[in-house]
Amino acid sequence: MMVWGGVGFGLLVGSILWYAARGLARRYGVLPSFDAWGFLLILGLGGVGGISVYLWGWFWAVDVVVVTALLAGVALIDRWTLRIPNRWLALLAVWSGIQMLVWGVPDVRWALLGAITTGGTFALLAWWWRGALGWGDVKFLSVLGLLLGFPQVWWGVFLGMILGGVVIGVMLALRRVARHDVVAYGPYLALGGWWAFLHMIWDMGVKR
Repeated sequence: MMVWGGVGFGLLVGSILWYAARGLARRYGVLPSFDAWGFLLILGLGGVGGISVYLWGWFWAVDVVVVTALLAGVALIDRWTLRIPNRWLALLAVWSGIQMLVWGVPDVRWALLGAITTGGTFALLAWWWRGALGWGDVKFLSVLGLLLGFPQVWWGVFLGMILGGVVIGVMLALRRVARHDVVAYGPYLALGGWWAFLHMIWDMGVKR
């Protein structure tokens, strides 16, 4: 029964995520339709909710579902608009603070170090190698440092960069994009961050 409650919670959060992300996309002149991807996204959040309750209980499942939704929102909005809005990053930053206070992870010192190292490193990269990375990505990586802390955030960053490099390389080879086209990197960074987040919880040995 608890697992089905987790599924319902995930479906609810997934529905809110879809309409909130869609509303922000409208501000940039994009109005995504509710298609099969939207349906699968909401179902996926339901699955995350059910599995999280089964593995870790309700206390941790709430955090896992909300973090998954916020990272999925980054991926969606960046894919639709090639932007990561400050409002969405503010939500992720606020939740990172709530996570530190309620769930106790990461430690505040490691969270600040994660934010400073990722934000600082990629700000220098964006300034030095113009066009390699957008400032929205830089801000997202800094907030991701708050969410995951040091050094976990760097595992997520490395995985996201590898995934993005492989996918974009294949798209270039298939001529789906040109060399000078702007490509959303946020989805890959968000996926890498999500993997690092789950890995962090798993390493903590959290149980029901």
